[in-house]
Amino acid sequence: MSDAKGGEKVRKGKLAGKRLEIFWPRDRKWFAGTAVLYDPEEDLYRIDYDDGEKEVVDIEEETWRFEDPDKTKRRLSALRAKEERERKKALAAKPRDPPAERKP
Repeated sequence: MSDAKGGEKVRKGKLAGKRLEIFWPRDRKWFAGTAVLYDPEEDLYRIDYDDGEKEVVDIEEETWRFEDPDKTKRRLSALRAKEERERKKALAAKPRDPPAERKP
């Protein structure tokens, strides 16, 4: 199996857990995801894409590359910021108890 960057060989199963980008020719785009599972009997990987899609692929038949580490950092930073915004929005929407009455 070769990656689109330099044609380097990768030992079977060693991509599991790695961040990859796979080229989809019809879309003419690279899609990022994680190789989450490897089936050694079939020599297939399950790719969980960032957009929620899942696909089982024979990586030798795909045009792929390792995801750029800087891109991974930017993606994780954006994801954390989005989660924080959603958390704050949920807290703001949560009904608040009226203040307790003070007794003289």
